[in-house]
Formats: sequence, C-alpha cells, structure tokens
Amino acid sequence: MKNKWVVITFLILILTTGSLFAKSALMVLITDMYNQKNIKPQEQGSMLHFPIDSVTRKGKVYRNVGDTTVLTSWIAREAMPTTTTKNPIKPTKESIADGEYMYHVYCQVCHGNLQKPNKAGLGDSKVNQKGMMAMYLTPMLPALSDGYIFYKATYGSGAIMPPLGNAMTEKERWDLVNYLRHTVR
Repeated sequence: MKNKWVVITFLILILTTGSLFAKSALMVLITDMYNQKNIKPQEQGSMLHFPIDSVTRKGKVYRNVGDTTVLTSWIAREAMPTTTTKNPIKPTKESIADGEYMYHVYCQVCHGNLQKPNKAGLGDSKVNQKGMMAMYLTPMLPALSDGYIFYKATYGSGAIMPPLGNAMTEKERWDLVNYLRHTVR
C-alpha cells in the first residue's frame, strides 16, 4: 500500500513538473510577443515617437520624423514665398471634406473650433482647458504658406504637437491644408 502512494506521488510530481515547463514556455511566448518593438499606448510618451524602422501606413519604413535636424530643415525653405512647396491637390469639395474630417480627427482636440478662441486667445479646446497651450489657428493661417502648414502637420513642433506624418497620408495632409484655406479666408 505504501509503495502505491509513493508511485502515485511520484507520478503527480512528474506530471506537475512537466506542466510547469509547458506553462513556462507559453509565458515566454506571450511575454516575448508583448515586449517586442511596438507602440504601447499606455506608456508615457509612447504615441509621440514611433519605433525606428517600423512600417508606416503608406508601407514605407519609418525614419524618425521627429528628429530635430529634420524638424528644422524645412522651416527656412517654407518661410520664403519663392521656395515654398506648392499644394499639388486641387481644393475640390471632396478634398475639403476629407481635410475637414482630418482636422476633426487629429487637430480639433488641441486647436479647437476655428471660429472662436478661448478667453486666453488660444484654441477653444478641452486640451487647452487642461493647461496645454495649442494656438488658435485662424489669425495665423493667412500668413503661413501651404507648404509650411503641410510640413508642420508632418513633423509637429518638436515640443508639444506630435508629428502626424505617420498617422496621415501625404494626400490627407494636403487635404487638411485645403480645408484650412477654405475655412479661414
């Protein structure tokens, strides 16, 4: 009888140890997939910069569009009327409607309604109510070139405004420019 319990205990021990290894291998697989190079929205600042060499929506390999050397290289070119990038997308009704959609998805949360500023002269938005400082765009837009607006949306500000070059396609950013030009005259 005693030998029977020893054999049963030995079998339970072997089966339990074997299943622990199986669980361990499964845990390694799960945590390995979680801890790979990716964007984790719950982590502080993770949505500002995408992993280098990841693939964008357009199928291109991501290079750091938030890099300060890239960020500043376009400003001087777009500030001069003779060297600014021209908008290749005609301001059709479809383009303006698409740009309006892009504004509501990506811009309005910070810059607010284009019709009125808040009491501090900033964009009338929830973000500004929480203490951020996103500019009210309407008075500035006539002085900015289409290329400047396009590249500002692409590369962000380098400080608070995130780069949207990987979130929006090139056409969507030009549609956004068309919407802003159509709305603010």
